[in-house]
Amino acid sequence: MNFVPRKYSPEMTKAKIELWCNKAERAHQDVRKKLQLWGVPYTERESLISELVQMNLLNESRYAEAFTIDHFRFRGWGAIKIKMHLMKKGVSERNIADALKRIAPSEARAQLLEMAERKWTRVTGKTDYHRKQKLAASLLRKGFSSDDVWWCVNKISAAEEDVS
Repeated sequence: MNFVPRKYSPEMTKAKIELWCNKAERAHQDVRKKLQLWGVPYTERESLISELVQMNLLNESRYAEAFTIDHFRFRGWGAIKIKMHLMKKGVSERNIADALKRIAPSEARAQLLEMAERKWTRVTGKTDYHRKQKLAASLLRKGFSSDDVWWCVNKISAAEEDVS
């Protein structure tokens, strides 16, 4: 591992990291990475993180909840993709499960259906089968369950056949 020279004094480091955590919810892993980039030694890094937790500037459950709601509403991600990204950030399984409970299944299906209807008009393919496959693949990449995706795809294609 390469040695990184210290970027700020201990007092300046503490002030800057507190300010950074005040601006938005942060994952413990993000704070660790930032402090490591600044060249903060391991023991000081861990004590700073515990101080931030005690000051309630760093809260894993709050982070998981904010991440879930933001990525569901603003990026259109499904529960599977959200869960994978939170796991990648080192968030505990319990906090992930609690955060995912904030997404109502009816709200998720409504968002999925709306997204699929928008996308269906732009999907091209030689046959309806190819169009359905492309739409399903797109929705699966967004992190929705295959059962919900195929329910949605079949509903849209059936509605289009009724109109024709």
